[in-house]
Amino acid sequence: MGVNLYQEISRENLNSPLPESPSMCAANDDIEIIHQAEDAAAKRIQEVQQQIKDMKDQTEAEVKQILKEGGEQTKRATLLLSSDVDKKKAEIEEKIQKETDASIAKLQESARSRRTTAIQNVVNMLLKEGP
Repeated sequence: MGVNLYQEISRENLNSPLPESPSMCAANDDIEIIHQAEDAAAKRIQEVQQQIKDMKDQTEAEVKQILKEGGEQTKRATLLLSSDVDKKKAEIEEKIQKETDASIAKLQESARSRRTTAIQNVVNMLLKEGP
């Protein structure tokens, strides 16, 4: 943190053979007050830096949680949508199958009817040609 001015001044005062004057005592008191203020400011800076780090960590954790929940909601929505699509697809396929079966049944009935009519026509023709 560099040279502590208070410590340097105190060292000089210890090495000084002259007695301290009242103005020197006041200066030393002022230096002590400045030193205490510097220590308090440094401590407060560290506290604020820790608070900032804690807030950043908390924010990052919240963001991760939000993203996780968002991902889970997206998966659920996708599954529901997929389920709805599959359900609609199955309904459409069932409807188409029923329509196809009905068309086939009509065609088969029509074919039987035509076959019967054709057979009757052939029989009639054969009988008219007969005796």
